[in-house]
Amino acid sequence: MQESHDLDIAFILEKFEKVNWRQQRVLQLQINGKNSVFNVMHKASDEYLKITLNAFSKSEQFEFKIESNIQLIFPQRELFGLMTRKNKEAFLIKQASLEQAQQSLQAFINQDKQELENIYLKSKEKPISEVA
Repeated sequence: MQESHDLDIAFILEKFEKVNWRQQRVLQLQINGKNSVFNVMHKASDEYLKITLNAFSKSEQFEFKIESNIQLIFPQRELFGLMTRKNKEAFLIKQASLEQAQQSLQAFINQDKQELENIYLKSKEKPISEVA
């Protein structure tokens, strides 16, 4: 049974890597209102990961919106740091690179929620150029 699971992972990653995103961007611009979307669903948990190409990004680099129904839980300190409560957030990255999309897909397929949390938190950090 494990071999089948490994084949599914390899198959999904191969499909994502074979997508010609440049061609998808051109098609998306030609057919106004249509999106290029890559969806993956984990049948056992009904969790999904949806990667949408943003053809209208301001840079030449590919830009994606990555969303999922996976709930991430983060500790949040309140009341001068004396109390900690757990804050739930849905996995959503509005401006992701191709590399972040690939990493998110890999983590999702492997059901690695810790890695998804790391990717999500890293996406929330502001680049040094925006801080100054």
